[in-house]
Amino acid sequence: MFVTLRRGGEGWQPTAVSEHYPADAEDDDVVLRGQLPRPNARQVRYGIESYFVPEGEGKRLEKLIGKGQLKVIVAVGASGRAAIKGLVVEGRRIYDEPLI
Repeated sequence: MFVTLRRGGEGWQPTAVSEHYPADAEDDDVVLRGQLPRPNARQVRYGIESYFVPEGEGKRLEKLIGKGQLKVIVAVGASGRAAIKGLVVEGRRIYDEPLI
């Protein structure tokens, strides 16, 4: 499945869901390829649900997530596949993945 996202007042918002890559996506839209883990599931998986950090850092980052202070930088390819490329806390990149 493909989910089209458009930048809105509160960040990126889903605007459409389709079975095939949408031909009518606008230039500023982001299209993510996702999967339902099982039939009739309510949650879509995009391949960016987990990120490995150095040992001992996970609990601290989980607390930041709960406070809404952690942001994720995601790269999306032309096919809609997504990958986490970095983490940001208070406007500062704390982790960076190399582009390959």
